[in-house]
Amino acid sequence: FFRVDYEPENWDRLGGAVARLELPATDRLGLVDDAYALVRAGLQPAARCLELAEQYRNERDATVWGDLAGSFYGLETLLLDQPYLPLLDRFVQDLVRPVAREVGWEPQANEGHLGALRRSIVLGLAGAFRNPEVVAEAKARFQRYLADPSSLRPDLRAVVIGIAGQEGDRATYDRLWDLA
Repeated sequence: FFRVDYEPENWDRLGGAVARLELPATDRLGLVDDAYALVRAGLQPAARCLELAEQYRNERDATVWGDLAGSFYGLETLLLDQPYLPLLDRFVQDLVRPVAREVGWEPQANEGHLGALRRSIVLGLAGAFRNPEVVAEAKARFQRYLADPSSLRPDLRAVVIGIAGQEGDRATYDRLWDLA
């Protein structure tokens, strides 16, 4: 295994190919994975990873979204004590909002396992970065879940409970503790 650090103009060209979905999913995944690894190693600025991430607006592959999500969670950890952390929140919200609306909360006809996986990854990412629409829906679904556990689809359980815990108050914490 190895990491590839391209010249800036080649990062830009590859970003365009990502945006047009001209590269296979494995290559799209590898690019974002390399960019994030280079940021972690101090070999690229975080801006390079974010510039590349912007090109994934048309991404439909669940595994690529999984890697994108991991990169964003990692960047959040790296920036936790920085005053510009809210800018990362807004960036991720803006990137994920259209995809979250597209995947929705309910399964679509013939979506299969990977469609359900993409939904849970995208909604989890949107909620973790405090997308107001996703947070509100997750809280509502959590309340329904408390009244009727069968009301929450298993593939969304971790997403809904995670967002409820992240955004909840002491009463939510106590309820989650009791459920655990």
